[in-house]
Amino acid sequence: MRLIIDGQPLQNANSRDSGIGRYTSNFLNAISNLPGNHEISLALRTDLLPWNCSNPKVKLLFYTPASPNPAGLNADHMKCEQHYANWIHGFSPDAYINTDNMNPWFLVPRFGPNKPITASIYYDLIPLLFPDIYLYDIHAVNFHAIRLRSLIKNDLILSISDQSSKDLELLFPETKDKLVTIHGAMDHYFTEENNNQSPAVWNNLKSKLNLNKPYFFHVGRWEPRKNLEGAIEAFGCFNLKHPNQFNLVLNCTLKPEQDAALKQLSSQFNVQDQIRFTGRTNDEELKLLYQNARLLFFPSFYEGLGLPILESLASGTPVAVSNTSSMPEFAGPDAGLFDPSNPEDMAQCLEKMLLIPKEQLCESGKSFARSFSWENTAAKALNAIQSLIQSPKKTLKSCCLIRLWPILHPSDNNLVLETIKQLKNEFTVQHFVSESEIYFSAELANQAAIHSIDTLATYLQEDPGMVLVCWPRSQDELDQIKGFQCDEKHMIIDEVNKKLFCSGSNFENRNKLSDENLRNFKEILEISSTHKSLGFTKLHYDNN
Repeated sequence: MRLIIDGQPLQNANSRDSGIGRYTSNFLNAISNLPGNHEISLALRTDLLPWNCSNPKVKLLFYTPASPNPAGLNADHMKCEQHYANWIHGFSPDAYINTDNMNPWFLVPRFGPNKPITASIYYDLIPLLFPDIYLYDIHAVNFHAIRLRSLIKNDLILSISDQSSKDLELLFPETKDKLVTIHGAMDHYFTEENNNQSPAVWNNLKSKLNLNKPYFFHVGRWEPRKNLEGAIEAFGCFNLKHPNQFNLVLNCTLKPEQDAALKQLSSQFNVQDQIRFTGRTNDEELKLLYQNARLLFFPSFYEGLGLPILESLASGTPVAVSNTSSMPEFAGPDAGLFDPSNPEDMAQCLEKMLLIPKEQLCESGKSFARSFSWENTAAKALNAIQSLIQSPKKTLKSCCLIRLWPILHPSDNNLVLETIKQLKNEFTVQHFVSESEIYFSAELANQAAIHSIDTLATYLQEDPGMVLVCWPRSQDELDQIKGFQCDEKHMIIDEVNKKLFCSGSNFENRNKLSDENLRNFKEILEISSTHKSLGFTKLHYDNN
């Protein structure tokens, strides 16, 4: 099998040493070392930071973007993504794996109908779960909507945790059959095979951080969901019962204003002399901090995976973590669990964990951490891709059902529901409606992805081969559709003139589309490759 893997996260200063960058690097090495006659290539960009790949089994491919610095989802960026897709297609891969679908600086290839098997590593839905933080304006909303559509259009979605899979399936039920949970693991550096401490490095680190007490260890950058403020408040609660007995070591890099804010909070809870900020650390220092900690204290509100949990367990240190998202999944049966929104509950959990000697939990934690390996992760991904290649499923062409009229009665819900069911026999259906539309039944909402009509032009740009199915109910709506420009094939369910345009079949009394109608329409699509457009431009309509 010929496989191309996206290497962009390895070429970005913000991501290469973060969770996604480390995940990409470990995944690449593991999948290239699996047995079998596979050709593994890494797609790199010439306009990003260089990446030195030490694995001789990985072939490096270098892409030069069609336009300089293609960031943001503007026209140049989308054109460059199509160019990128054509470049990838030129190597005739059996499959392509995207490793970061949500970074605005990265290119996500926009393949045409003749494409390889596409898979994407999917980490989490954090922007949707914390919209006040991440979806701060209409541009951020549109960007995430476009990239999520791109994610769910993949043939396979490789999820890093059971929790991430559940989140995606809950919001997008159509992804159920595409989702494969492959998990992840810690770097090999943190396994017990590399367990020799360096006394000189540790002594220097202890002196630098003034570690003169047992300490709780926290790993995580400054970000609201990481809950650094909650960690400090909970430590303050703990310190009331155990004054000046422990340090709290926060492994993170901070801007001056962030450092000042956390130190002010530390003073507020009277623990300013017991908190240590490490700044940037290398892998050796990080491992030593894990090994010598009494506990990992990890009060994040949400994690797709939470690698520090596995790294701590592999280093022989037990963990006290949030009882939310994927964290219990990776913390093991001996972990302390708490409510990250309740500082007193966090403090009580720390106290309970201290009742159990660290040595008693050390081996069981290492054993649990070893149950996750990059070899297993890579094998799950490769097996899923091979199964899809060997048992290809019917590929349906996409279609847009464009409906401007609102659903006001149960009969309208049933009508639209039956129409979409009929269309789904031949198409993957995307349902476009007015933003004022709110009266969906649950069954209808789960039949097809629903989008605002304002996003239609962008969606068509993403999928140039899409079929348009327009459904006007008034002369005004019919006029709007006639004013919409697109070169794609289309049909109109025309209730104004009581006919199904393009198929020649009647649509009297709002009857559902019949199988014969769809067969006729399919034949027209196959024959009429040069079908004339209706002179479409962007739809304009009155939400009122």
